Amino acid sequence: SALMRVECFIFFTQSPRSGRIYRSGGGRAMRGRIFAVKPFAVHDGNGIRTTVFFKGCPLRCKWCHNPEGLSFEPQLSFFASKCISCGTCMDACPQGAVLSTGKIDRTRCTTCGNCAEACPTAALVVQGYSVTEEMLFQRVTKEKVFYRDGGGVTFSGGECLLQSEFCAKVLRRLKHAGINTAVDTCGMVERKDLEAVVPFTDTFLYDLKAIDPKVHKRCTGAENEQILENLTYLNKEGANVEVVIPLVKGYNLGEWKKMLVFLKNLERIRTVKLLKYHGFYFSKYEALGWKIPATDISAPTEEEFAAIKNAFAREGFIVKI
Repeated sequence: SALMRVECFIFFTQSPRSGRIYRSGGGRAMRGRIFAVKPFAVHDGNGIRTTVFFKGCPLRCKWCHNPEGLSFEPQLSFFASKCISCGTCMDACPQGAVLSTGKIDRTRCTTCGNCAEACPTAALVVQGYSVTEEMLFQRVTKEKVFYRDGGGVTFSGGECLLQSEFCAKVLRRLKHAGINTAVDTCGMVERKDLEAVVPFTDTFLYDLKAIDPKVHKRCTGAENEQILENLTYLNKEGANVEVVIPLVKGYNLGEWKKMLVFLKNLERIRTVKLLKYHGFYFSKYEALGWKIPATDISAPTEEEFAAIKNAFAREGFIVKI
């Protein structure tokens, strides 16, 4: 909305649409790189929350729903459904990268943000902008009045813990301000990254995609030894962990029994959230000029999903869907 764009000019070092710097923030303050802030989120932890999406991810999941968060570098998205073919973007591009409406020469594009800033309908968006600790803290605390019934702030991504030092600084301030905090992580990070945020995190939303390392590598491009070790560490530390399990037919649906056995041995983790695959993210890949990473993919049937849910519940897990 126009209101949100104005607020971002005030609190962020860069415009979410253009990526262009508006305020330096002063000094040499540590900066994080994010691509979105979503207020009034209800699926990223308990209560009403503000979710911050950080840039950069070590995995390449075949069903990734936030491809704009994979790279740490800013990227240009073009949403054809918003384009009115006015040609303003072509005039604004100093590199001549916008060849015609809807056609971008990405080898020329430097993500300077001129085209996004000129676009009257937000059809062009630079995904990725820098924030300082103070600016992000000020932004997410604007909704504090709505953080009742366990609501608060969630750091997500991408993988937020690839920027763990920055995250820890902001999370510490949020905790001191009495705001509930959550970290949504894939777990593919170094132990020190988890250790940096454990003291300031009320809940970890921890993705678990497979137990078999070969299956995990097929699903995400990486094996999972570090992920399982980090989840075991959080259990040992007594952290409040909600394990998030995406169920994707054709890739990891056959892994749920192994995941159940693994989690039964982590005695302090008793909550799982089951996510049924959906394909509502395809337009994001098209906007980035990317191909959909997998087409041999679907959701489990209602019967399959219910059976998995009931199996976890019988073992004493609190099951969210």
